[in-house]
Amino acid sequence: MTIVRIPLTYGPGVGGNFRALVRLADSGAWLPFATLRNRRSFVHVDDLAQALLLAATHPRAPGRAYLAAHPVPVATVDLVRTLRAALGRPARLFASPAFLLESTATLVGMGDRMRRLTRPLEADPQALMDELGWSPRVDIATGIPGTVAAFRAAGGP
Repeated sequence: MTIVRIPLTYGPGVGGNFRALVRLADSGAWLPFATLRNRRSFVHVDDLAQALLLAATHPRAPGRAYLAAHPVPVATVDLVRTLRAALGRPARLFASPAFLLESTATLVGMGDRMRRLTRPLEADPQALMDELGWSPRVDIATGIPGTVAAFRAAGGP
């Protein structure tokens, strides 16, 4: 058996937390993320499909665990800026300390969700790249516009 662990996945057809973030970015509201420099790993659905295919077929994969993520993590502030640009919206960001965002969100029962935006979560895909020859091709700047276009074509985000 081979294990492939994945961070937040984005691209056409994804839902869950990423879809919720796209909706938030599309709201046009001012968002308190201007100073969130935390780094988070992402993987595009196309790159994830290639990683899973390699993990399922490569002779060196059995018995191993891999992390499938783009090797360049992205700060939340940069992700939101990229989303808003793809949505045709101004950035509209203001500064608020992460602890204040987390505390306020906890009071309304959304602390875990906010911590996913404010805390770092980096994954190192080097073993998958070195051992199986995986090479992620889609970075955030390239993948977000297609993701937004797919959401809009499907009547969302």
